[in-house]
Amino acid sequence: MSPDAADGLLQDARLSWHPDDWGLKRLAEVCHVRNQLRKPLSDAERQQMQGPYPYYGPTSQVDSISEFRLDGVYALIGEDGDHFLKYDRMSMTQLIAGKSNVNNHAHILEGADSCCTEWLFHFFRHRNIVHFLSRQGAGRYKLNKQALLRLPVLVPPMPEQRKIVAILSMWDRAIDLTEKLIAAKRLRKAALMQQLLTARVRLPGYTGEWRHEAIGQYLEECSSRVPSSTALPIYTSSRAGLKPQEEYYAGRTVTNDGEYGVVPINCFVFRHMSDDGLFVFHINQTGGDVAVSKEYPVFRAVNLDRHFLLAKLNHTPDFRAFAVSQKAGGTRTRLYFSKLRLWKTLLPSLPEQQAIAAVLNTADKEIALHTRKLDALRRQKKGLMQQLLTGKVRVKVTESSGE
Repeated sequence: MSPDAADGLLQDARLSWHPDDWGLKRLAEVCHVRNQLRKPLSDAERQQMQGPYPYYGPTSQVDSISEFRLDGVYALIGEDGDHFLKYDRMSMTQLIAGKSNVNNHAHILEGADSCCTEWLFHFFRHRNIVHFLSRQGAGRYKLNKQALLRLPVLVPPMPEQRKIVAILSMWDRAIDLTEKLIAAKRLRKAALMQQLLTARVRLPGYTGEWRHEAIGQYLEECSSRVPSSTALPIYTSSRAGLKPQEEYYAGRTVTNDGEYGVVPINCFVFRHMSDDGLFVFHINQTGGDVAVSKEYPVFRAVNLDRHFLLAKLNHTPDFRAFAVSQKAGGTRTRLYFSKLRLWKTLLPSLPEQQAIAAVLNTADKEIALHTRKLDALRRQKKGLMQQLLTGKVRVKVTESSGE
């Protein structure tokens, strides 16, 4: 890429306007590049020197080793990779602190007198710098040092930088705490499932013996086909969920040729082939009947709580072992409805099933609530960054404190 092309990015609408007391600088003018401190190591070399000090790559920590070259606060920005194209949903920078190491696939930036390191981290975190990259084959891009130093950066007065950094760091902490809370809730739910679905822990008031039974007596196959004249939405049963087919296949148009099965509301569906023996079951809770490939088994639960059954199918080791046992040659495991009916498992009374399902449903609702909160925090922070990092919204800085 020519210097003229790089200069052209300075006219980007996002940077062409800025407050009068903000400077528009080249990165070379406001920071030090500490690439001489990088420590390139192969996988084999790192295996021989495992230790407590983080070892970073272009987008994340990749290992921990027994030596360190850096001791301080630095912003990392990748030198190569395909992550540059995902700037809107993936961080382009990392902020590291303390004793650490960086491999040769990331540039190491340290702020200078007019610009703090944390400002560089936030400013380039979700910035589109694709115009500055050179190509390294299909899907591979490189930000060499020469292009790095030409990157334009808006630089507010230092007190304002620090105040903006403090605000964004507060949002980062809130997001991090929410992510950790969701992870803890998921671990708690997983522990609950392993205890409640196997009778290792009983809910208060339930003492009856669990019965070891074939599940088939509680399942009823749904084998209706969709007539070509019927306009049912077409869905795909995937590991990520029961998804509309156009969403799953990213806009691909699929026509109804009459070769689809009906999944009635509240009935089960699953993809009957698996490469690793892991089958994921779904209940149709879309609000109406949907169509799926005729190859997908569809069934309903009779005299059995469907949410209890869903948890047993998706989350218990005994079903996983049963599914793997169905592999008979070839590379894929096939689980047909006729085979599924043979699975034997421990079952409590219907009231206890319903009570267990209610506990797990409450855990799901808690996770969903915090997930919505996390999504809202991320959206709000993204909007805040667009305003604060361009000077469209100013922060108040007191002269006495510099805050």
